[in-house]
Formats: sequence, C-alpha cells, structure tokens
Amino acid sequence: MRLIPMSLVAVLTCSVLATPLFAGDEVADSAKTHSGKAKMAKHLAKFDANHDGVLDDTEKATARAALAARLKEKHPELLAKIDTDADGVISEAEMKAARATLKEHCANKKKHAKDG
Repeated sequence: MRLIPMSLVAVLTCSVLATPLFAGDEVADSAKTHSGKAKMAKHLAKFDANHDGVLDDTEKATARAALAARLKEKHPELLAKIDTDADGVISEAEMKAARATLKEHCANKKKHAKDG
C-alpha cells in the first residue's frame, strides 16, 4: 500500500472529502474544480492503477485505505471523526458523510467571510 506524503494529507483530505471523485468521477475533471488542480490530479492519479482516468472500486478502496493509514498515523482525531464505526477503514458511506460535512463547513465559512 502506498502512503501519502504528510504535506499532502491536508490537501488530499479536504479535496477528497469535498469532491465526488471517489464516487467514480474522472480524476482530471474532478481536480479541475479545486485549488491545486495539477497537484491534486497528479496525486490522485497514483491510485488509478489501470490509468483509465477513473477510480474503480478497488482503486477507491486503496485510496481510502491509504488515507485512513496516514490519518491514523498523523491525525488520529480526524480519522476518529471520519471513521464513525471505528473499524480503522474509511467506507464509501463515511467518505460521503465527511464530504457533506466539509461542504457545509466551507459554505458557512464563505458566508461568514462575506458578512464579516
């Protein structure tokens, strides 16, 4: 299993949670909508084992496992928030829930910045 460099954990965590990439969208198309587009596409492409531009179920599971392993090592408190059943694995459902929470948080942050 490949581990994600520490400098990428925050970017990957936020980007992964904020995008529908793990729901099967193409790597390049998903990355275009977020900051750090080229870097994000490059790092997520590492999980695209068959280089078809789409993460299949196995590739998604590998990416989620790598994220969980890195979070367990460096940010166990964040893993605990995402891994709601505490099994040490980030399921697709947990990823979707975390994405929704992050999306709401980002929207609230933008709203408060405009009001502020």
